[in-house]
Amino acid sequence: MSTYKGPQDAPRVLAEVEKRMAAEKRPLDTLSRSDLIQYGGLQLADHRIKPAETTFTALLTRDPKDREALYSLSLIALAQGQNTQSQTYLDRLLTDYPKDWQALSLKGQIALADGKKPLARQAIEASLNVHENSDALLGMAQLAESAKKWKDAENYLDRAIRLDPSNDEAFSSLSRVDQAQEKWYSAEKDISQAITLSPADPWHYLDRARLCWVHLYKPDQALADANKVLQLDPQNFFGHLYRAQILDSKNKTSEAWSEYQWVIKSKPQDRAAYPPATMLAFQYKDWTQAAALARVAAQDYPGEYAFPLIEALSAQFQHKPALAQQILQAASLRYAPGTAENEIFRFVMSPVDAFTMNDLLSKEKDKSVRVRLRFYEGCEYVAAGDPSSAKAAFQSIVGEQMIGIPEIRMAQSWLKDLGS
Repeated sequence: MSTYKGPQDAPRVLAEVEKRMAAEKRPLDTLSRSDLIQYGGLQLADHRIKPAETTFTALLTRDPKDREALYSLSLIALAQGQNTQSQTYLDRLLTDYPKDWQALSLKGQIALADGKKPLARQAIEASLNVHENSDALLGMAQLAESAKKWKDAENYLDRAIRLDPSNDEAFSSLSRVDQAQEKWYSAEKDISQAITLSPADPWHYLDRARLCWVHLYKPDQALADANKVLQLDPQNFFGHLYRAQILDSKNKTSEAWSEYQWVIKSKPQDRAAYPPATMLAFQYKDWTQAAALARVAAQDYPGEYAFPLIEALSAQFQHKPALAQQILQAASLRYAPGTAENEIFRFVMSPVDAFTMNDLLSKEKDKSVRVRLRFYEGCEYVAAGDPSSAKAAFQSIVGEQMIGIPEIRMAQSWLKDLGS
């Protein structure tokens, strides 16, 4: 066999092996046990799951008790989400090899995935009693994590790293434990080490992107990591979602809007993107999208006044006044009469009398409410064909420096569209 130093060599070595097999006209059933094990191992390393399954099934057919065949087929079944079949192979293996520490460790991992924690602990501890191994230690760390025993989890992971300093999953898990303890810079160091050890794993970059964006306030690094995720895995849903959110936070709204649209189209049942996408759709005056997104977002955030306002205003801009009135009347009931939040719905229904609206806004103590509602007041002026009043409303808030208030940015965009 050609020189093989690690998984990165698998495609090249596998191609050479298959070329030689074809030249020598050697089908699977003519290969020796050791050749079958090597061949199947190369297929697994190259992520060719189905061909590897065929290879190890051929080996198991020769000897129904073959340890390598049973263990490899258990791994393959697990990779395909067939936990019950994986467990069946392991049970057969452990019948003849009851102290096989790898099989015991894998049995524990399957039990963990199935939520069977007592069985998982029993199998993992049995594996460790036979042989100290990093997979079992990772399993014990996961059990400690689930019990929020962070120091115990750290200890198990430190032991795993001492055993195998090249185990990227151990560093990734340690980063997660660090984050649970709000040790953000340690978490960054550990996930960065996981990336160094496994630079082709998109999930490590995704973890660092989230860490840098949410906790370390490093949006540029977060965006670079999200971009790397999509370079490695272009269809990664969370890569697109994080990239959209990061771009949105950096006011790169056009790119963010494109990403949110991809996310929603890809997985419409995941609603994380609906609220921010609603705001961008309305900013870009895509009334149909804004109304549809706002309707869904309002279901998850019934106390948020922006979504029914956006849905109603979008209906107005689409010349559907009756629908707008229906939305506004229903939403206004959620807010106490005499409050600015209640008055904005009355104002959008009947903008002729602005005195009460402006009086309540001038007295509103919550600055964020005052700024946000002023934006929607301006939008209603646009809908009513009063650009001068709209400009005045938008100009009153565009200079505000407030974090997490998208209406300020939206006012800047609408003001620009009005020629100011």
